Amino acid sequence: MACGVLYVLKKYDQKNTIINFAYDTHSKQYRHLQIPFEIRYGAMTSLSYNHKEKRLYGWDNQHLVAYDLEFFSSTAVDTWMHLNQPGALD
Repeated sequence: MACGVLYVLKKYDQKNTIINFAYDTHSKQYRHLQIPFEIRYGAMTSLSYNHKEKRLYGWDNQHLVAYDLEFFSSTAVDTWMHLNQPGALD
């Protein structure tokens, strides 16, 4: 969950997977996505976004992992509307 938007991984146990779904809890709209996502150690069981640090933290097969993220805007509407563009999440 980031900026009021719930993001879903297609596979939690596949090294090269995608974020394939986003649901905006404010507008109640959803979107299908194709954002590449790498699972480094084999099984991602938890993800949590820290908006102050702009980092996504995960628990991946007994390893704490971190991903640096940059959103286009601080509002959910502006953020998720641009996510289908390549390179939207770094």
